[in-house]
Amino acid sequence: MTVGNLQYGTGNNSGNDSTMLVSTATPHSLRVENTSFGNPALVGRGNNQGHGVAGYSNGCSFPEGCFNGAGVYGENTGTGYGVRGWSPGVGVGGYAGGASAGVDGGNWSGGDGVDGFSTQRNGVQGVSRSPVASGVYGENMSGDGFGVAGRSNAGRGANGAAVLGDNTAGGFAGVFNGTVRINGTLSKAGGGFRIDHPMEPSSRYLNHSFVESPDMMNVYNGNVTTDLDGNAVVELPRYFEALNRDFRYQLTVIGQFAQAIVAEDVRENRFSIRTDRPEVRVSWQVTGVRQDAWANDHRPEVEEDKPEEERGRYLAAEEHGQPMSAGLFYVEVSTSEEPREQTGAPSET
Repeated sequence: MTVGNLQYGTGNNSGNDSTMLVSTATPHSLRVENTSFGNPALVGRGNNQGHGVAGYSNGCSFPEGCFNGAGVYGENTGTGYGVRGWSPGVGVGGYAGGASAGVDGGNWSGGDGVDGFSTQRNGVQGVSRSPVASGVYGENMSGDGFGVAGRSNAGRGANGAAVLGDNTAGGFAGVFNGTVRINGTLSKAGGGFRIDHPMEPSSRYLNHSFVESPDMMNVYNGNVTTDLDGNAVVELPRYFEALNRDFRYQLTVIGQFAQAIVAEDVRENRFSIRTDRPEVRVSWQVTGVRQDAWANDHRPEVEEDKPEEERGRYLAAEEHGQPMSAGLFYVEVSTSEEPREQTGAPSET
């Protein structure tokens, strides 16, 4: 082994032998400082696929409650980066051999734990090969915030969505286990409910389709029996007239041949029925068109010309005999190449 002193201000070459520094000093064994502006204090370079800088530690990590066990630690007392990496490939890579995170980010001062930015591709990308895990997972433990939030500043169009779900294998683009709230208009090609079949819940499903209308229509119905004079009053919800306009009626007599008419239109949230015989059971239905503030401002246009930038594209391209790429919401999601397989941690020797 070649033994010699490090020479300052010049190159040092130890050939095939490594140089080791062992110390019991605190708080560190080696400090390198560069007082010139904008230049690094320490540069590591590895050739032939080796590491430029490698750090090792047997300390514990954040989930176990300590913070001093990092293999490589970076700190910036200003507003710059504590650790920064640049590469034509991967700027910073992190790998974990166990169940811990390959890269972990935390912030206790009001900023982001992990921040990603890109001008050409995804700001943050996650890939998982596990059938029970997620490519990207978000969780908020405060009780009030969002687990995952998406925001877009783009307008209407295929690329203007805050959140995009895309399944190319025919499965679900989104699954929600819980109540879903939409503060806006929901547009769909079709829909309905699917439940476990009431008669064979373990082996079959029961599917029903939605009832559609060109109007924002509400439906109310029930049964009533007229009195000895052939009259009946139907009480509607107290908000009925405040919510609805353009009332329409349907009456069906049950159990006998009789005539029934709407004797008085809706007034003060009730209407009257009259039959030509006493004690006639009548099934009734009343519909109304919404007239609340939101409905008045967002009433749908039943037949609508496609904007110029959407012409020639389809909501259901394949059903019209067109390729998937002709779909209005068909998007080639930009993804970086998949992470390289990690064959093990770098050797300490």
